[in-house]
Amino acid sequence: MTLMMLTTCHLEKIADDTFTPSFNIVNNGCAASCEISFENTTESSSSQEWHFSDTSLVLSGTTATRRYQFPGLYQVTLYVWNNRGVKDSLTKDVNVTATSFEAFSSAYAPGEKAIQLPDGTYVVVGTKPVANSTFTDVYLIGVNVDQSGEITTPLFSKTFDIAAFDEVNDMVLLSDGTIAIIGTASGQGSGYRDSVFYIRTNTLGDKISGPKKLAFSPSNNRGLGIAEAPDGSVMITGQSTDGTNADVFLAKYKSDLTVKYFPNPVINLPGYDSGVDVTLADDGGYFVAGTTSSGNSAQTDVILLKLNATGGLVSGFPKTFGTPTNYENTKAVTVADDGTVVIVGLSNKGSGDIYLIGTTQNGVSKSGYPLTLGDASLTEEGFDVVVSDGNYVIAGYKNVDAHLLKVNANGLPIGSGKTFGGAGFDYFKSIETTHDGGFILTGGKNDVLYLVKTKKDF
Repeated sequence: MTLMMLTTCHLEKIADDTFTPSFNIVNNGCAASCEISFENTTESSSSQEWHFSDTSLVLSGTTATRRYQFPGLYQVTLYVWNNRGVKDSLTKDVNVTATSFEAFSSAYAPGEKAIQLPDGTYVVVGTKPVANSTFTDVYLIGVNVDQSGEITTPLFSKTFDIAAFDEVNDMVLLSDGTIAIIGTASGQGSGYRDSVFYIRTNTLGDKISGPKKLAFSPSNNRGLGIAEAPDGSVMITGQSTDGTNADVFLAKYKSDLTVKYFPNPVINLPGYDSGVDVTLADDGGYFVAGTTSSGNSAQTDVILLKLNATGGLVSGFPKTFGTPTNYENTKAVTVADDGTVVIVGLSNKGSGDIYLIGTTQNGVSKSGYPLTLGDASLTEEGFDVVVSDGNYVIAGYKNVDAHLLKVNANGLPIGSGKTFGGAGFDYFKSIETTHDGGFILTGGKNDVLYLVKTKKDF
């Protein structure tokens, strides 16, 4: 009798302390950026904690929800305790995939630049016609992370009217979380001069400063490219012209325009020159890529300038790239992880080809560069370029379709690229890397806004 009672008590203790952790994952396999929920289904558990492989975050509810910004394979571990303090755990995989979409909007003209914000949403800037007028304004809209099809209700929509004819050319997300936009404002009348305009907004498109007109000479000034310097200031490049001569300028301002760092931003060179894009050099200076007709007034070539941290032209620059029989121009410049300066644009060779240049930080062409990419029977142009895993991804168009092309560091195509769009003329004007390693692109689709998100491998 006594033996049976002891045995019964021992069995009851084992039943009380032994339990099996279990939980459900809701929305596993979603496309980044996305929320995933976890539900503790363990029987006889009195408390729990959720631990995640990618963060020190610990959640303690019976259910827990968190956002995953980037694709990848993660782990979540559930620790559970019963009412006697016994602890056990269970780990499961969390799979977050990359996302892709194609979107358009007949309510907006083609996009000039699109960037992804820290919350995963996107902002797109472009130039739009004013109703019942020949004038143009600048628009800025917000687009949801899972947008596809027609954009009928943007997250926000802002319009900026600077002058009669406003043309946006570039936009950058600054490290303080604000957005800087530049372009050219043109008025009516024989005495009106073109001016660079600068607008700074928050991530909802609300103006923080500007629109502000900038002039670097008493002549016409066009704002074409913008980048952020390591100290948070903005670098603006473009063209200053009086109708017979044109020069590159590179201006550096505090982001609120209260401080101008370079007293003489105009770079006087012989000929007709324009700065198109600006990026950072490895030594703290700046590269400006543009177009010049200095060497041959009937042709244009690519020009590369390097300036030191105080805005002075570095000895040995500018460098020019081109041929005496074709014209070449610049659309964008960036610097690869290995220090290669990468310039993309157009050559009129054949029917028109992508023109790609790779140089050292001293402006010396790397082996095999410059080169042209394209089919002799089709027109191709590269409008923008980014670096991804050491390769160069070029966005533009091929014949009548928007086109993405990936080449390796030697300029050799990796595959034939990918075309996007449909009937009519479609093109990409800009490409930016997204949080998940893919790309966000904008441009035009039959003369309306076109927005495409791709995975890294397209």
